[in-house]
Amino acid sequence: EMPENYKAKIIRGIKKYKSLKAFALSWCRDCIIGMPKVNKLLTSYTDVKFVFLSLDKGDKQWKKGIKKFKIEAGEHYFIKKGWKASPFCNFIDLDWIPRYMIIDKSGKIALFKATKTSDSNIIEQLDLLKN
Repeated sequence: EMPENYKAKIIRGIKKYKSLKAFALSWCRDCIIGMPKVNKLLTSYTDVKFVFLSLDKGDKQWKKGIKKFKIEAGEHYFIKKGWKASPFCNFIDLDWIPRYMIIDKSGKIALFKATKTSDSNIIEQLDLLKN
């Protein structure tokens, strides 16, 4: 479960790591379509920390989704307050899922919004992080 102070925690934590944040729902069609590509990214970019933020209605669906889509690597958090009531989701102006964000090692947002794993900006930014 995601702690209430996650916004502050994530901002402090991302300064140490290159990371990809993925917001998803286990039943969302676009999220499901993107999962095979997310798994390929996990194996291709092993130096990047993957953080998965679930907006499912309950933790049972969230945990089931992790196993079903074989995304056990990375860090997983359940946003208990949901999409609209979560301060963190409001902070990043979450308006669609899935949503992918890339944070560079200095803690700057390299990619603020991608909604499809086929977005070429994801690969471009992850490749730039290798350098």
